[in-house]
Amino acid sequence: MSEPWFIIHNPKSASGRGAVLREKAEALLKAAGVDYRLESTQFGGHASHLAQAAVENGHRKLIAFGGDGTVNEVVNGIHQSGLTLASEVILTQFPTGTGNDWRRTHGIPTKASEWPSMLIQNSIITQDVGIVRWQESGLPKERCFVNIAGLGFESYAGLLANTQKAQGKGGVLSYVAALLKSLRKYQAEEASINLDHRFYESTLLYSAAIGICKYNGGGMKQCPDADPDDGLFDFTRIGQISKLDVIRNIPGLFSGKFVKHPSVAQHRAKRIEVSGPKPILLEVDGENIGASPCVFEMSSLKLRVAVPKR
Repeated sequence: MSEPWFIIHNPKSASGRGAVLREKAEALLKAAGVDYRLESTQFGGHASHLAQAAVENGHRKLIAFGGDGTVNEVVNGIHQSGLTLASEVILTQFPTGTGNDWRRTHGIPTKASEWPSMLIQNSIITQDVGIVRWQESGLPKERCFVNIAGLGFESYAGLLANTQKAQGKGGVLSYVAALLKSLRKYQAEEASINLDHRFYESTLLYSAAIGICKYNGGGMKQCPDADPDDGLFDFTRIGQISKLDVIRNIPGLFSGKFVKHPSVAQHRAKRIEVSGPKPILLEVDGENIGASPCVFEMSSLKLRVAVPKR
């Protein structure tokens, strides 16, 4: 008998859509003969505790039933368990969030009817995991991420979008609205950036995306050339840019063509350090967590990801 999938279910994802889909998903899994165990989260951060306990108890096949925040919590739980080998854990997602950006790079379906076949097909890829380290009230902090981390305007707009999401106003249009509202207040910050010992001192940073995968913000292609398994971050940096140019390039954010703008620079690196005279807001996988100075490095943890057969 094959090992059961351990499903970590976030009933509050997408303003309660996760709770609505649970019954349907379980019926589909049972009809397909998929063996599983399901536990629902009870509070913020609970998915990390459930994932860590599951791995420590011998589970090696995990499903994040929720949005990108749930995926992030599950990955951090796996990391906290101490496992480091790609062969030890398989992760996938039943996407029920507002953005569902991590799954876009891997082609994980949003239709519940397609989830059982994805599990049965046993098509597995490997992807990198990043770690960001910063300080909070003088204490060191660290967080894993598997999609994209953001600094500056990206995080500022995300903070507003997350506030709207908490009020039940999630989705792509909500993120674009948050982006437009943020334009009125946000200004580029002075920053020093170190990319694998290539030092850029006192540059203006409007926004930055540090990507393992390609998409964030509900389908914005901020790291269009990212390869999830190349051991490198794709670093997309936007320098000084006018508000009008930001508005003009919103379609380019979704197509990835915005990287051709003269204010945009792309780099690849294993280690990225960002600092500056003022703290710059920081988010990972759509979750606001703190501010610079911060350091991004590749984790020794590698994940195997269950995806549909191509």
